[in-house]
Amino acid sequence: KKKKKKKKKKKPYSMDQDHRLLLRCTKPLLQSRNSAVVMAVCQLYFHLAPVGEISMVIKPMLRLLHSHREVQTVVLTNIATLSLKYRGLFEPYIKSFFIHSHDPTHIRNLKLEILTNVSTESSVSTILREFQTYVSSPE
Repeated sequence: KKKKKKKKKKKPYSMDQDHRLLLRCTKPLLQSRNSAVVMAVCQLYFHLAPVGEISMVIKPMLRLLHSHREVQTVVLTNIATLSLKYRGLFEPYIKSFFIHSHDPTHIRNLKLEILTNVSTESSVSTILREFQTYVSSPE
């Protein structure tokens, strides 16, 4: 005998009001001049925000790449983690991860890891051209 399976209707996700309030109140902190505050909010959004809202942390993170090397290291490490889970988020910004001649080795390695993580069929030619430049440079 065949048993009929009851189809359970999924209710649309309804975010708790306090959860929404937390995200709404921390959003302006993405404009802070303090890099630790910006990174804390980025981590909050990474762990608690709906997938559609995670993209709002990208530009503040990229802005931090113009800071001191220590800050760059922390930001690039977090971007490398994010780029593994959400590959498409950083693809429009691949040029932000191109290596500069003054970048130290650990920064170069993080940028190369990110470029590898975000590469797609549409961006692979741009990334390969950039890799050819790295290979042919005397450094």
